[in-house]
Amino acid sequence: MWNVAFVFIILSEIILLDTSDKYFINASKYLLIANNIVNIGYALLPNKEIIIETSFPDIRNRSQLLITPVIIGIVIVYFLMNFKEAFYTFTVGRNVVIREGEGGSFVNTIFSVIGFILPAVLAYYYVYIKKKSLLIPIFLSVPIFVILFLKGTRFPLLFSLLGFFIVTQAKHFNKMSLKHFFYVLLILITLSYGTSLMRHFRSSTTKDSEFHLFDNSVNRSDLPSILSSSIMSPEGIVDMTALMFKHFETNDHLYGASSSFIFYFWVPRQIWPDKPTMLGNWFIRLYRGGFAEGHSASFGFTGDLYADFGLISLILVFFIGVLLKYAENYKNAVFSQEGFNIVMGAMLYPYVFFFVRSPITSTTMFLGMLFFYYLFKKIIFVK
Repeated sequence: MWNVAFVFIILSEIILLDTSDKYFINASKYLLIANNIVNIGYALLPNKEIIIETSFPDIRNRSQLLITPVIIGIVIVYFLMNFKEAFYTFTVGRNVVIREGEGGSFVNTIFSVIGFILPAVLAYYYVYIKKKSLLIPIFLSVPIFVILFLKGTRFPLLFSLLGFFIVTQAKHFNKMSLKHFFYVLLILITLSYGTSLMRHFRSSTTKDSEFHLFDNSVNRSDLPSILSSSIMSPEGIVDMTALMFKHFETNDHLYGASSSFIFYFWVPRQIWPDKPTMLGNWFIRLYRGGFAEGHSASFGFTGDLYADFGLISLILVFFIGVLLKYAENYKNAVFSQEGFNIVMGAMLYPYVFFFVRSPITSTTMFLGMLFFYYLFKKIIFVK
């Protein structure tokens, strides 16, 4: 999943580069080397079987007549809490909403996080516990997917969709047949075009124009460029890395100040008005203008590490690869069982995918999802 994300988000941008600027060239080389080092860290750690206590939900001591209404009730509340904001965002464009500074309340934010994991919980409950048709969790998850689509933020939608899909296919992931690989590829391509459609309609400057499946500006004889511009999602990470290379030629590195944001992101600005902002927020405003207050850029899996430690970051990313192998060993262990831990194993996929784009943002999303994972486990599934 890591390398899929790297190709989808970063390599696609490198392919589309049309410049001889030394900073862009050096940034491309740096990112390619960093990805190779991540893969080395992953490859050096052996596959290791992890023993996990099977945690089958003990629902025999709970009334299933209660569990089902609770789950459906959460879906309804999620939809009602988010529909007004989502519909307004879709109507006027996400860029307009950001400029206006409109945002949901704290309660809305909490229910937004629930949307990341709830479809996966629905899939597990109805497919593994009640042994029902997959159509039931699909039907119940549609309102969540609709809200995420209307809000116009692609990655939360993909986070939620991937979790749902992987839970339903978890029993096949350790021994996938050619047919299942074909299904996965087909779904990924469909999701990719779906996110392109979302990107088109979420902006007030493009939503009323004609949508093209392929980028008409790309040379049709150049297949990598066609795929990079039409199916993949360049996020400007090479651009931002090149800008950092130039910036830190004449400025000191931050020595941990950027990466440490993950430890205090949760502190509200009402309590800490001078709380530092993320790298993606403050850095681009040093050199470029025209951004709404809430806009931030993606700096990729090396961004904060490079801002803090420069080229030493190439040593540190090795440990990302080691952690990836640990995560895969855990995933393999939970997928070989049928406990509720499958949901956690499934949510590792979107977490890893979006970590390539923005480590701190994806980690904060994952921590919020982790809270609700344990909440659902304790309240609904476990004594």
